[in-house]
Amino acid sequence: MTASLPNVRTHAERKGGMIVLGFHGVGGDYLAVSAQDHAQLLAYLKAHSDTIWVAPFSTVLDYATGHPGH
Repeated sequence: MTASLPNVRTHAERKGGMIVLGFHGVGGDYLAVSAQDHAQLLAYLKAHSDTIWVAPFSTVLDYATGHPGH
C-alpha cells in the first residue's frame, strides 16, 4: 500500500480524529493511487468497521456540526 496511506490512517486512529480521503483516478490519472492500494484500504476499513466510521463527507459534517467538541 502506498506508504502515506497507512501512516495517515493510523495517526487518525491513535488520536481519535477524523481524516478525509478523496480518491480521483484510482488505478491511474493525475493523483494516481493503484487499484491494489485502494482495494487494500477498503478491505482494512471494512475489517475495522466496528471502530472506524466511514461516511459521506456531508454526513460527517452534519454530525460534527451537531456535536461540537465531540
